[in-house]
Amino acid sequence: DVNVAVLQLANLEMSPRMERMLVGCLCNLSCPKNNQGRLVEEGCVRVIARIIDALQPTPEAKPEGRALDTLRLCAKTLSNLSGCSRSRSKMTGQRVIPVLLKMAATDDEDMKQECAMAITRLAMDVSCCEKIIQQGAISAIVAMARSGFEDVATGRMCAAALRQLCIAGQEHELIEKTVLTDAVKALVNLISKDAPTNQVCAQTLCTLFQQPSAVDGMIKLGALDAVVKLAATGA
Repeated sequence: DVNVAVLQLANLEMSPRMERMLVGCLCNLSCPKNNQGRLVEEGCVRVIARIIDALQPTPEAKPEGRALDTLRLCAKTLSNLSGCSRSRSKMTGQRVIPVLLKMAATDDEDMKQECAMAITRLAMDVSCCEKIIQQGAISAIVAMARSGFEDVATGRMCAAALRQLCIAGQEHELIEKTVLTDAVKALVNLISKDAPTNQVCAQTLCTLFQQPSAVDGMIKLGALDAVVKLAATGA
């Protein structure tokens, strides 16, 4: 009943302060695992997407103040909802990926982390993975990797997302040449002094090297240099 009541409030005209409170309520409601699936079924993803479109009409937009706080809560809510394995295909069917990719293009570290986490979780569902890759998830992770991070946690989230996408893509022959190019470049950029990030990058390279048809291309793209760089870090 609380889910329905809060979601119905989204149809009312609201001030920025009330809108933030509404998203805060949805974020709190999305925390309990046994409630995540219900929220998705009742239209929470569409409500959050509509609010994001209003506050961030383009990826280049730079919201500030209360609008930025609301967008962070939106990203956290989508990340929470993606934790429900039964709802991932429904979220993908509701076009959540373009919404996540738009938020991932911002300069805000908190939003990047939550978007990377959501993409990682959605990619765990085989039925979602093809759509996620086709809609540009790997390219979004690459863009985040190239932009650099102030927080090592963001790099870890991006590395985890890339690993999951590459594992699923490799198993189901979704890794095409252009996608592979982006993935290798992102891995090279993600290698740092952070041991957990480097470990995930190494695992991802191992996964990609298991695809025989991709080995020559990976070597040309600098994958061997990345392996040497990883070995030098002592991770």
